[in-house]
Amino acid sequence: WPGHKEVVVANEPEAVLRAINDRAITRLLVPDGRPGNPSFGRATLASGWLRSALAYAPNGRAQDADVTAAGNTVTEAYVSAVINESAQLDREKKATLRDGREQVMETGRPVEHYRRVSLDTARALLASEPG
Repeated sequence: WPGHKEVVVANEPEAVLRAINDRAITRLLVPDGRPGNPSFGRATLASGWLRSALAYAPNGRAQDADVTAAGNTVTEAYVSAVINESAQLDREKKATLRDGREQVMETGRPVEHYRRVSLDTARALLASEPG
């Protein structure tokens, strides 16, 4: 993937939402968990392009899922490349992630389940601990 597509920001809800807005993101995936109580600046909230959001779980099975996405060998090759080429991950973490990918396989293809959430909930999940 091109380096200019990879954006690193502080692990802080306001910074994350600003980066999302700066890139005109319209569809957002957020880690599932207990919603936090972030406080966003008025300008940050007003400048958003978000139109819809989904919550995901690390195991590919969000609680109360109502959206399913099935991949194929091409999409799974992208996931494998990201895992393999991530310098921040040690060998053990990469192995754990690869094992996790095996758990989402159904009849030879990756299938993941997501839950639709409101934009307010998505923003609150930016301030949560994944669960």
